[in-house]
Amino acid sequence: MLTMFCMNCGANIADGTVYCPNCGSPQQTGQPVAQPGQYNPGAAPNTPYVQTAPPWKTKAIVSLVLGALSVCWAWWGYAAIVGIVLGIVGIVMSINAKKQMEAAGSTECKNLMVWGMILSIVGIVIGAIFFIACGILVGALGAFNRLY
Repeated sequence: MLTMFCMNCGANIADGTVYCPNCGSPQQTGQPVAQPGQYNPGAAPNTPYVQTAPPWKTKAIVSLVLGALSVCWAWWGYAAIVGIVLGIVGIVMSINAKKQMEAAGSTECKNLMVWGMILSIVGIVIGAIFFIACGILVGALGAFNRLY
């Protein structure tokens, strides 16, 4: 039996399922899919085998990349706002990946999701500190210039 994933929620579903038992969305049924190295007579000639990643894996990787970018951008004074925004998006992606993993009963990319969440939070905190510090410093320099 072939394991498939719901195109809407990412839950594991049996091969040939018409509607997802988790979210109820219609599934694509049609030509059979071959395992790697197997002949698939229902496929078009010279069609390569393509294995798609479950949706939570992509979101977990994106959250990790956004978290890393958030930490990188957090050190740039007023540009730290970019790091804060990237961190927020990274957290949202991590939460979505976690929900989809739990719905599918998988722990395949849990470490990626967790590290994406951690890096995003660190990027937000550092970005906020530097953004506020930059504002205080600019304000202090402005007050100093008015005195002299």
